Amino acid sequence: MNGMEVSKELKCDIESNQTQLKTAICNHQNILARLKADPDDVSLQKSLNKAEAEIIVIGLEQKNLLERLREEYKAYQKSVNTNLIKNGLEERRFNLTNALNRARKQTIGLSIERVSPTGSLSPDNKTCVTCKQSGALTLCEVCGNSFHISCHNRPLTHTPRQCPKCIVKETRTVGSLNVPSYMTVSCFTPAQMSEKLDQKKQLEEIKQSLAAELTQLQDRHSQLTISLKDQKNQQDQLLMTQHSTQDKIKQILSFIEKVKNPLCSEIETIEIS
Repeated sequence: MNGMEVSKELKCDIESNQTQLKTAICNHQNILARLKADPDDVSLQKSLNKAEAEIIVIGLEQKNLLERLREEYKAYQKSVNTNLIKNGLEERRFNLTNALNRARKQTIGLSIERVSPTGSLSPDNKTCVTCKQSGALTLCEVCGNSFHISCHNRPLTHTPRQCPKCIVKETRTVGSLNVPSYMTVSCFTPAQMSEKLDQKKQLEEIKQSLAAELTQLQDRHSQLTISLKDQKNQQDQLLMTQHSTQDKIKQILSFIEKVKNPLCSEIETIEIS
């Protein structure tokens, strides 16, 4: 059923119901054929009524099985939607956790300040291009100005070789995000979206398949109902034919009696004379 498995109990009940229905219909047809051959058989008439009642009961059981099948499909659809939402939340939580871990590693990473090529600290007359303060300064490879590594107000994965101003100038635009040159952007293919669309398509196919099966079962039930009505009409016609035949037989017997009585009277008159 395209992913959905009907419960073993329900499947067995449906198969048993179909078998019982076939057996009951065959039994009904056999009794009806025998009744046509012998319309006066009262036991056959009772058996026919019993067979019709049995088919009606089986039809009601089939209706209950359809309701159970609908309930199982609703429960399956609900569980699939719940799993999709749960998986989406877990995936989002996993991505956020990874992002936080990366940010923490960048924040607590060891920062080593690189001093000027002379091997000594910058002279006091040198100041940071950002905060204008002196101290342990690093020389920018681009503009030659000095800067404090601590003046980079962003997480660092390695010791910067450019001052904050040069990094800002080299900022490039990727999509709707401004990304510095020392950062990389990972572009992901829409595989996850494609997977969700495939799951949605599978659910639609399951829904269509179940709807088609329900329609077939309903059509089968309608056909059986019509067949029962036709057989009932045939039975009524047989009964009418039987009553009509009995009436004709009575008329013939009555006519024979009427014809017979005058002959008897004439014979008696002749004997007396």
